[in-house]
Amino acid sequence: MHNKKILITLYAGTLLLSAMLMFAVQPMVGRMLLPKVGGAPAGWIVAVAFFQICLLAGYFVAHIISKRTPYQHGWLYIGLLAIGLLFLPLNIGAIDISSHSIPFVVLMALVSAVAVPFTAISATSSTIQRLFTATGHDKAHDPYFLYTASNIGSFIGLLGYPLLAEPFLAVSTQTQIWLWGYIALIGVGVLCLFTVSRTAQTPVARQSIAASTGIPTSTRLSWIFLSFVPSCLMMAATTQISTEIVSFPLLWVLPLAVYLLTFILAFSNKQLLSQENLLFVFAGSFVVLFSMILKLNVTSDLHGNWWSAVVHILGFGIIAYYCHKKLADLRPLENVGRDLSDFYLMLAIGGALGGALNAFVFPFIFDGPYEYPLILCVSLFALATKREIDKKDWILLLFSSALVTVYILLNTTFKGDFVIPKTYQQLLIFIPILIMVWAQRWLRFVSLLFIYGLCTFVIRDSKIIAQERNFFGTLSVLEREVTINKEKVTSRRMMHGTTLHGFQILDEKYKKQPTSYYVALGPLYDLVKLTRPWDTLAIGLGTGTVNCLVQPSSTLTFIDIDRAVADMAQEYFTFLTDCPRREPVRVMFGDGRLVLDSLADKKYDLIIVDAFTSDAIPIHLLTIEAIEKMKQHLKTGGVIAYHISNRYFSLAKQLRVQAEAAGLTARTRFHSAASRSLGSSSRWVALTADPQRFDKLDATQWRSIPLENNKRLWTDDFNNLISTLYILEK
Repeated sequence: MHNKKILITLYAGTLLLSAMLMFAVQPMVGRMLLPKVGGAPAGWIVAVAFFQICLLAGYFVAHIISKRTPYQHGWLYIGLLAIGLLFLPLNIGAIDISSHSIPFVVLMALVSAVAVPFTAISATSSTIQRLFTATGHDKAHDPYFLYTASNIGSFIGLLGYPLLAEPFLAVSTQTQIWLWGYIALIGVGVLCLFTVSRTAQTPVARQSIAASTGIPTSTRLSWIFLSFVPSCLMMAATTQISTEIVSFPLLWVLPLAVYLLTFILAFSNKQLLSQENLLFVFAGSFVVLFSMILKLNVTSDLHGNWWSAVVHILGFGIIAYYCHKKLADLRPLENVGRDLSDFYLMLAIGGALGGALNAFVFPFIFDGPYEYPLILCVSLFALATKREIDKKDWILLLFSSALVTVYILLNTTFKGDFVIPKTYQQLLIFIPILIMVWAQRWLRFVSLLFIYGLCTFVIRDSKIIAQERNFFGTLSVLEREVTINKEKVTSRRMMHGTTLHGFQILDEKYKKQPTSYYVALGPLYDLVKLTRPWDTLAIGLGTGTVNCLVQPSSTLTFIDIDRAVADMAQEYFTFLTDCPRREPVRVMFGDGRLVLDSLADKKYDLIIVDAFTSDAIPIHLLTIEAIEKMKQHLKTGGVIAYHISNRYFSLAKQLRVQAEAAGLTARTRFHSAASRSLGSSSRWVALTADPQRFDKLDATQWRSIPLENNKRLWTDDFNNLISTLYILEK
């Protein structure tokens, strides 16, 4: 009995360690990617898709070598791990973000740096479980209980990274620790091999080699579909959350952690809910998520805040649990040694397919984030009353998805102006959703099209003038009527997801007036008056409003990472042409720090940092290296102006720490704008090497920032965004 306990501990510990390594490396690599892709949330989506593809490759390798004896299988696995050592410690090279196919450029960078060691680790689960079936242990006939140990390790790796590793360890230290963990995995893998006889075969193990598989094609397709839906939905929900809030490891890992939790619960052999209650909870989650996507009144308080993330994660988790529970019910229980690797291979195919569609297909065929409601609709086909999804379900599923996709593509070329009053929207969406959840196939299909019509064509609070989606997100130009000084005027806004990038009043008497965060008498206006810049640099273009704020005598250079922003600023807004200056406005493309390197010794009186991805400044523009680089481009008495308006993070105190380290003085001002005005509330931080420059600023508005000794300096190798959350501020 004692030896059997040791055996289970060894195998469970091996799976736990491999899962910890496999899921800790994902947010670590995502963190390493962020500064290389300008902080774009799509970097994480591509990374997750890459890891799912590698997982598929690992399962496929394990499936191929499982045709050998368990002992040979094990040594081939150890050899693959040893080859992975040649690529460690992890290091991701430079990425060309000017490419028109950035996702594939990012994918190739990940392949060259991480693919081999991650694929090797991915082969651990099915390999170790297969070896366990050949140990003669009492539970060798059903090794699925070890899958729970693997998922627990996944949780430790995922949640441990943002909570324990990222806040306290530099990236270089993280990669070294991961290397030693990888070496330890090779060691325990060899120990597992010693428990398997070189020649002896159990009946189960012999069967895995000699018997031919008898798994029906319909069962394999059901495995793929039931793993595809949760994977695809997890990625779509992550994109939604990252766009509404901000892209950083904690928000990345939470949907992935819930995704894994649904696996643990589904394969735990415990019935949490009856089938009837689970169906009811599924339907409720579907209704709530769709209401949030359509921004209906009933969920209006859940948009663009932390509760929004919680609801999206929980709602997707319930649907994922339903699919995984069905998947667990369909797992092979007979001839497990023969069919185990086949089962995991189908799961990996479904997961990789969901990741690949989100990373490499949807962003190119859709001009907006339409995949989220699309996959929600597809998930309804998991409600088939039979254990498996039959041919009729597959035909209808493919036909429905194809028609909906065609509908979206056609709709991107024609933006409807009709807006249904909010008071009627709930009824219009609730009734067809009920039909989709409980009705027969063809009624579901008709309702699916009706809901998409509401989602993409009718229900909106503004007229859509233009919309474009690329690696950096969804950019929209919207129009609606607003009231300025009791007068109805037309406002045109540029939105990146849910974040405002600026707006312009189209009426002639307001057309040249700076608006939003750059309004007259606002913080940036103060700094323009203070510096009276002859040369100005702005990192972040938006609508180009700054051109009408800085005096005409100044040269003005914009840097923006997204060419779509410049295209829309020039085509749909007139700030760049309405306010002429002594030299034409210059727009340069690329990451702010990389473009600064190309400007050689050019110096500026005022550097404006107004670059936002989602609702936050990319962290690599806040590090001490970034500030030192900007300082080198400042003239004597020059000022760096950081726009740090944010719903979630308080960055002023951290910028004070960075300023002190760079030998700069910091001041901050918050400007509160009236709801019916040209301005938007904003917070700015100004940095200068000449503190006397700030003597001319209004001391009642521009205040010094308290220095907190417990805040650690942010570098390119270390940062701790969680420490700046408003909810953690004293």
